[in-house]
Amino acid sequence: MGNLFSSSSSPKKSSSTSKNVTTKKSTSQRELPKTAVRKIGVQKKQDRVAAWVNETASPEKIIAPKLHDNDDYGKFHGKRPWSKEELLASLENLPLSTAHTIVQLFDEDNTIPFLVRYRRDLIGPDIDAERLRDIKNTYNHILSIRAKAESVIKKLEAKNVLTPDIKIDLLCAKTLDQVDHFYEPFKERKGSAYEKAIELGLGPPAENLLKGKGPPINFVSYVNESNEDLDSVKKVEEAFKNIFIHDISKNTEVLDHLRELQQKHRIELVSTLIKKKTKESSETKAKNNQEHKFENYFDFKQSVSYLKPHQVLAINRGENLKILSVKIVPNDNLKRDLLRFTRDLYMSSGSHSILRTNLFDSAFEEAFNKKLLPLMQRQIRSNLTSTAEQQSIKVFASNLKQLLLMAPVKGEKILGIDPGFSNGCKMALISECGDVLDTFALYPHTKQGAKSLEHGKVLAEKMHLHDCNLIALGNGTACRETETWITNLKKNKVFKSDIRYCIVSEQGASIYSCSETAKKEFPDTDVNIISAISIARRLNDPLCELVKVDAKSLGVGMYQHDINGKALTDTLEDVIVECVSFTGIDINTASVALLKHVSGLTEKRANQILEYRSKNGTFKNRNDIKKVNLIGPKTFVQCAGFIRIDPATAGIRKDQYNILDSTTVHPESYDLAEKIIKDCQLTLKDIGTHKFITKIKSYSKAYDAETFYNKYKVPYERLVTVFESLEKELFHDYRMEVNNKPLFKSGLTKMTDLKIDSVVTGAVTNICDFGAFIDIGVECNALIHQSKLNGMKLKIGDKVETTVLSVDTNRNRIGLSLKKIL
Repeated sequence: MGNLFSSSSSPKKSSSTSKNVTTKKSTSQRELPKTAVRKIGVQKKQDRVAAWVNETASPEKIIAPKLHDNDDYGKFHGKRPWSKEELLASLENLPLSTAHTIVQLFDEDNTIPFLVRYRRDLIGPDIDAERLRDIKNTYNHILSIRAKAESVIKKLEAKNVLTPDIKIDLLCAKTLDQVDHFYEPFKERKGSAYEKAIELGLGPPAENLLKGKGPPINFVSYVNESNEDLDSVKKVEEAFKNIFIHDISKNTEVLDHLRELQQKHRIELVSTLIKKKTKESSETKAKNNQEHKFENYFDFKQSVSYLKPHQVLAINRGENLKILSVKIVPNDNLKRDLLRFTRDLYMSSGSHSILRTNLFDSAFEEAFNKKLLPLMQRQIRSNLTSTAEQQSIKVFASNLKQLLLMAPVKGEKILGIDPGFSNGCKMALISECGDVLDTFALYPHTKQGAKSLEHGKVLAEKMHLHDCNLIALGNGTACRETETWITNLKKNKVFKSDIRYCIVSEQGASIYSCSETAKKEFPDTDVNIISAISIARRLNDPLCELVKVDAKSLGVGMYQHDINGKALTDTLEDVIVECVSFTGIDINTASVALLKHVSGLTEKRANQILEYRSKNGTFKNRNDIKKVNLIGPKTFVQCAGFIRIDPATAGIRKDQYNILDSTTVHPESYDLAEKIIKDCQLTLKDIGTHKFITKIKSYSKAYDAETFYNKYKVPYERLVTVFESLEKELFHDYRMEVNNKPLFKSGLTKMTDLKIDSVVTGAVTNICDFGAFIDIGVECNALIHQSKLNGMKLKIGDKVETTVLSVDTNRNRIGLSLKKIL
């Protein structure tokens, strides 16, 4: 559909001189001229296609009608709406059969951890959790494209403007942008100047003038003094021009060519600082306090093709805060080329006149400036933001996974400190299992230095009393001052043993301390003390504690608070489920906060598990979970492999349960595991011993895949999963494989002590597109810019050796270059 005045695709095509053919019902095609026969045949094919499109219930099941190569209605030839499997295979470079399988598995609500661990034979052995999560995100995006296309189709049907070719175009669109592109010509604003001109009856004469048809137009003849909208020649001319503008801006060929020109010509994004007003409101002053964060974009210009995701998100935030003014500026040649194309499209046929030419030129200028350019700018900004948000989600997911899989500190009591100035430092001492042993508050940051030492002695006594040698210090307000205080206490030998400390991120701790979850766990405890408990537990067992906090508040993302959408929430939930499931949980001790993130479980099901525990006692084996309300066969299959039975917490002897319930072997593979153990001349009691692990590893390498398949009659990938499970120690902690341990410190370095070219060590605290932030033990985190990573890839928690490149004490900025990963 091009020109909205007619059914032809463009004014040029509408100039065809072919005549309509009319026949009597009794007339056969043999009696008609050949051209008429051909046209009737084409019309019948159009009718068949229209009927086929309208009668098709499900877009996924659409199969394009076969049209001959010599059909005039060839627009449908070779054009078929995609199926979700086909588009997924294309976008993710998957075999079509694999895409079909993955779509079916997702539609059946299988989780990523379950598929990656227990269904590798179906999805492929090379697809890990990150890859499958990307595939799932793409699949969800595909579903949103189809949903939007169907929504647009319903809107067009309601307006009675849907044609078969438009419906096919919408169902063939492979991006949301393409759906918007096909819908754009039909978007109307009620009460627009175009609609008003049409209501005045100027549609037909304006169409004739634009196409150069009919008798010459004289605006004077349309003046109507009794109608205020037509009481002058100027108003008549303006009404004609509004119709021209609408036709040009809604012409699909013009819109298509504009998209093509965007790929050929340089288009820049320009951002500048918004000038301050003379009188500043409180809101303006608050805005000015954040201006320095966006100084890189005060006078910024870059081609949209080379913009990086973090730049786009930073500019968007600056614009939302009304600090930056942002424009999309195309090359002048783009407008020139579009004018040439549009003029050729409209003005190359028909009668020519000065009136027609001048009105067209004026209409194009206004159509470009008020319609086409803003449309292009919106589309470009939307695409830039969408791409940047996808990258932000990916970075956040990667960082969150690394944070959640930080190795726990086992076998040590920990003192958690939530530092503060006038309100004091809130402290909580926990046991090796995370139970609270003592809570108190100290006020070391007073004007009198003597009192600071006295508070230090109290701290030393408390730690000595509970035999605690490890401090988890929150990184919030007064962190560095408290760190200095602890360092001085160590120097003055106030502590009675060798004390270590670790800086722990307290992002989200205050939010958790005020949550309903915290109130249920600590009903009579001050919220500041709860924060200290949370800080200590984050070192004791990061996963168990961090799952209680909204992932967006953990401070390891890139502009995540600016991203609104289901994609971010779903991705973060998938990451948490993956980490909790792969780590495994003790079904008899896990909290609701942990249980609800196990593969296949929800908060309601987790509450049902706790209710069952309180009424019936502990779970003695995995099959007991089937007795819980809301845990059906499907849910059991999803979660069973990720929960463990520990005889110590279940209150049973080791000979009273199946020891496979303490491994990652799925119950569906118990028979297979027992056969393998028997073939290795081992017993279930041997599981986890050095002898058992050695024999299993040796046996797993004894034969090739075909031999193993012939022997056990199961897919080799499932056999490998069982081998991997049996090769691990009993109650193996997946986080130990990641080997992401916290950085312990014994003293403080000041920022002023840093020298250019000096070598310092630290730990990675956050990773973004533009680099990595490193805690090197001074007042602020340092940055290794991506250009200084020297080809190495970092992850959160990595210990690194770096070289100091720059120190800016006024702006609290430190630049580093990466030497090596320790």
